[in-house]
Amino acid sequence: IAERLVVTEPQEVITGKAKVIATFKAKQKGIIIGCEVTEGVLEKGKALRVITAMGPAYSGTIGSLQIENHSVKIAKKGQQVGIEIRGWKKAKIGDRVECYEMDQPKNGQLWQAKSRVLRFKS
Repeated sequence: IAERLVVTEPQEVITGKAKVIATFKAKQKGIIIGCEVTEGVLEKGKALRVITAMGPAYSGTIGSLQIENHSVKIAKKGQQVGIEIRGWKKAKIGDRVECYEMDQPKNGQLWQAKSRVLRFKS
């Protein structure tokens, strides 16, 4: 019974980290950041955040990964990759990039309180 009462929330799992080593103007509104993968992998379609000296500055998903003008789905540790970010242009050399996913609870459903008001007679 106790296991059913424990709130199991999704946990964030960082799958890869990178360092911004170059920035380029994109054809559309946005920027292309050149990164060197320092840990794990960066994967197309996964959640991404850019962390500046002041903290997290951008969150989105990886829409495009390129290694030497070739589109790829995954970039591994030690590789240099270009990531297109649309609608945000403030990345700087030295910023950090994290790729992450949300690990869902084992039971697949979160506990949620019911929105009923209980009244007791005194």
